[in-house]
Amino acid sequence: MVGGLLTFQILNLWHYYNLDPHNLWLSLSLSWGLYALLLFLWGAYSKQAAFRWFGSIVLGLVALKTILVDLAGSDTIYKVLVLFILGALTLLIAYINHKWNHENES
Repeated sequence: MVGGLLTFQILNLWHYYNLDPHNLWLSLSLSWGLYALLLFLWGAYSKQAAFRWFGSIVLGLVALKTILVDLAGSDTIYKVLVLFILGALTLLIAYINHKWNHENES
């Protein structure tokens, strides 16, 4: 539900300010990546594997969508920036997963 509300608000922002529609899809991809991080964090915090799996799946789908659809005709700087942010989110998820799993084993 949170992901849908976030998507709806970003769409309204782009519509209200008449922003470039090409950047809309990149912004949605980044917000969905952030949503995947929050899902994963909630799953790790509450020790519920379903949220962790769903967060990982959403992040994987967002990465595929970004690479195959969003960045097809964009400038190199946008490609580098978006892939860097998605990579940082992925590394953050892996770090948190490793740290919290290691703490649970101790």
